Amino acid sequence: MQPVTERIKQAVRSRKRIVLITFHLKEKGERDLEGAIHELLTFYGKDDLVGPVHAAIRELVQNAAKANLKRIVFHDLKLDPTDPVQYEEGMQYFRDSLVESRIAEYQSRLKAENIYTRIVIQPMEDVLVFSVENRFPLYPSEEARIREKFKTSAAIDNLYDYYMEFSDHIEGAGMGIAMIEILLRQVGLDSRSFTIHYDPATAHTVGRFLIPLKDGIKTNRQTFEELLNEKAVGPQELRTSIKEGALDLPLTSQHLN
Repeated sequence: MQPVTERIKQAVRSRKRIVLITFHLKEKGERDLEGAIHELLTFYGKDDLVGPVHAAIRELVQNAAKANLKRIVFHDLKLDPTDPVQYEEGMQYFRDSLVESRIAEYQSRLKAENIYTRIVIQPMEDVLVFSVENRFPLYPSEEARIREKFKTSAAIDNLYDYYMEFSDHIEGAGMGIAMIEILLRQVGLDSRSFTIHYDPATAHTVGRFLIPLKDGIKTNRQTFEELLNEKAVGPQELRTSIKEGALDLPLTSQHLN
């Protein structure tokens, strides 16, 4: 079998999708990921974005890995994550007990239960799409918090200001979302190209951002805003329709296979 680096180079040259599966991203996985990003962006003449894109994907991978671990924690503690009180109890245990250095201890459990994180890098005709997926839907508390982080980070230009304003009640995932959105904005990309959503086609939660290869590309968040106006419905009703598959956004997984 060819080395991973050579297979990545061939996939980039052939404009094929690159898929990396990880249970816990270690040194070799980090090198493969960075190599894939470097090869792809250099091929499309966007090598100045290698650093920011790698930082953004790495943050999404870490968040996805922690989300997978939460499922194990809630299961082991026999807590109902849809109950706000029990959710907070589980999160308190998670914050107190599962420090970064202990995450690797769960790798065999994650493998045994096939609880993975999937990284998909896919060139399309007009955009480069970067996705990080895990196998579970968002808990209600997580979805509400993520929407709030998108809202608060949209009005702030740098991470220092964000941290100073929200550090008293910030969680790691919230800072990660702000970091990605602000980082993409600072390198000249539309922050609306970054989304986190549940994909009914795969039953995965997907963190995704895209890099346009030409002008005029419409992001899912732009389409969502247009649908809100067109259909005269509330945001939650529209989200439900998308989750149930009644409405389709242009850059969902069924278009990325």
